[in-house]
Amino acid sequence: MKVRIVSTKFGRVILDSNDVETKYQHDVVILADGSVQKRPKHLSKEKYGTSHIVSMEEIEYVLQVPTQRLMIGTGMFNRVTLSEEAELLLEKNDVEVTMVPTNRMASEWNTLDKASAIIHTTC
Repeated sequence: MKVRIVSTKFGRVILDSNDVETKYQHDVVILADGSVQKRPKHLSKEKYGTSHIVSMEEIEYVLQVPTQRLMIGTGMFNRVTLSEEAELLLEKNDVEVTMVPTNRMASEWNTLDKASAIIHTTC
């Protein structure tokens, strides 16, 4: 199932799945199987005190559905980064990572097939 990004705005993202648009007013994760879930940012917040650093534990959550590509929407002001451990885990699993400000990720995301995403909707 393909999930398209319809639009992003500070604090929200609208996704289209099977011609059904849904507005999310929180960060989301799109897994490679097309499922959309609330981002488990507590996994990163517990470790780093912020959801602006993506932890290895959060990446393990995303990799519960194997993927070869991960796109990370880094927020409207490009604040999200990967922890060193998260980078190493992605490299170990041969996952290609693209990081782009959330408000500019739709055009590239909508061309991808069987990829995963972490979308930070605020800063």
